[in-house]
Amino acid sequence: MKLIYRLFKKKKLVFKDAWNLVDIAIIFMSLACLFLYTKRSQLVKDFLQQIEGAKHNEFVNYFHLLYAEATLTILAAVLVFLATLRLWKLLRFLLLIKIAEKTLLLSAPPLFCLFLCQIVVILAHAFSGILLFGTQSDDFKNIPDTVITLVILSLNLHKHFHLEVVKSTLDHMYYSVFMILTLAIYTLYITVITICYSEARTFYSKHEEYNVVDYIKEQYRYYLELAKIKWLNIRMRGGDNDVSSHKHVYPKEDEHRYAKCLTLPSNRMSGMCFVGRCIVRNLIKGRRRGKAEITDIDENLIKKTIVNLFRRDSEEKDMFYMTNNEGSKINLVDDATLLKMEEVTKILLESDAEKRSKEGQKTLYKKLIAGHEQKINAMMDNLNVILNILSDINIDVDEDE
Repeated sequence: MKLIYRLFKKKKLVFKDAWNLVDIAIIFMSLACLFLYTKRSQLVKDFLQQIEGAKHNEFVNYFHLLYAEATLTILAAVLVFLATLRLWKLLRFLLLIKIAEKTLLLSAPPLFCLFLCQIVVILAHAFSGILLFGTQSDDFKNIPDTVITLVILSLNLHKHFHLEVVKSTLDHMYYSVFMILTLAIYTLYITVITICYSEARTFYSKHEEYNVVDYIKEQYRYYLELAKIKWLNIRMRGGDNDVSSHKHVYPKEDEHRYAKCLTLPSNRMSGMCFVGRCIVRNLIKGRRRGKAEITDIDENLIKKTIVNLFRRDSEEKDMFYMTNNEGSKINLVDDATLLKMEEVTKILLESDAEKRSKEGQKTLYKKLIAGHEQKINAMMDNLNVILNILSDINIDVDEDE
């Protein structure tokens, strides 16, 4: 059910995960095994009916039963392998499985080297075994048979061979050396695995034990929280079933956007600003009641105030937005404040892109600097060569001339 949900939800993205492909293969192979089992039962039933109806020892073909049995066995073996692999993946949270995986990862390189050494030993004894026993035993008649014989000998299955061919001292020495080397290699196998297993246990000794019961509890809590969130989403939608349609946010029309907007000419705002500065300057200590003299700064301020107050209204407008009114109180928000908020939002949204561009510029600068350094080093090398050449030149000047 989970795989079917993923197929409908993610579609093509499901096939990018190898474990999803393994799950699909297990499902199809299980159905194929079920079909072959029922088909084989039907074939056996038909075969028995043909035997009952046969006359005078008539031959009844049964080879199709062998083919069906062999196909079912091979398919079942592959299915068991894939299911075991998938089960290993599912049980990776167990500490025992983690230790086994860590042991395999740590022991893989040395075990591979030991395996190569064992192959070299077997091939070396195979060539010498053909020279010693090639004319006396069928087990050593060629290289493939000799290699198979030595592998089975290394597995201590010597009862399957005719050891009466081992007669001379050289033959006994050959057999003894091969068995001692094989025993030493197998001992090294066990030693490497034991050492790696102890390192894996030490590595996971600080981890808390996590078993199947803990996994079931964790999954139960997860799906319970997921069900609560889904239920809250349904309650918040208020019965809206159209979940697929996205609700975009669009800007308001101009007539609604500027409905509570006040505009003033820019020169009037500047004039009021200068009037305020004149008032503040007049309130400074020592300037009250006409005691202080008017400076050049005061004259310029008065001129700017008169120009902005009495000239024609400019086409440029300053906008102010009215917020919610509380009784007789009216709050005005300058458009410059909103523009500052817009700039801050842009900076926040574009910070990642700017970081990437800065990092790209840094890498570009580093490459340019490295290129310039290489050119400078080449020029220094050429200059050193020229200096060495010039230092070897001796100029003799006759004093008489």
